[in-house]
Amino acid sequence: NKLPIVRELLKSEEDNALVFKLIADPPTTTAQRLKGITTGGLPTFIDLKNNFNSSSVSEDNIVRQLRENSKNTVLMGDDTWLNLYPDDFSHAYVYPSFNVRDLHTVDQGCILHLHEALEKHAYGNVDFLVAHFLGVDHVGHTYSPYHPVMQSKLQEMNSIINNTVQHLPSNSLLLIMGDHGMTADGNHGGASAEETDAGLFAYTNRPNGFWQPSSSSSSSSSSSSSLPDVRQIDLV
Repeated sequence: NKLPIVRELLKSEEDNALVFKLIADPPTTTAQRLKGITTGGLPTFIDLKNNFNSSSVSEDNIVRQLRENSKNTVLMGDDTWLNLYPDDFSHAYVYPSFNVRDLHTVDQGCILHLHEALEKHAYGNVDFLVAHFLGVDHVGHTYSPYHPVMQSKLQEMNSIINNTVQHLPSNSLLLIMGDHGMTADGNHGGASAEETDAGLFAYTNRPNGFWQPSSSSSSSSSSSSSLPDVRQIDLV
């Protein structure tokens, strides 16, 4: 219960908010999961050795499609994205990602540039924005997913999500997800359910939410005891 904004939006704006269990494919390492999210393809275990030295993505992908269709794209956070897409973002502000004892530098950078993008409109009308926070991941690696430090980091993320929702441009879609899960001892990379399963929260401020004007149905996700599954490679 450290992300109450999710529960509040599911309750107060049930046509505009959905929650799912997001299932990744192994290897559950960041570079390979970002490839899966953006290409819809399945990286293999051969890719695992490239997690610390990822080369640019050559397969067709949503980031390149956005660039080729003259969309204004903004990246902030984990520098793995820039390794994969060195020339495809209109604006990029990234930070080193492998010092797992640094819980705040990447997140503070994301907060700064999110503020500039959403409240100051410093980058113009943004079509696609990636903010890849790392604090939650680094707390898990350094302490464990259940350490008290995780509580304070999740509370910080709750405030960030709330502020982002308040300042979304009209007719926007917000996706909040983990690119992978984590074991109880703070590791990921393998194929256990702890490592492959994460969450996906979707919110839109479109006037009709996720539903067409003629539809009388509403989301059952907020009242369901079990979350519907979404495959990570299907997001794109």
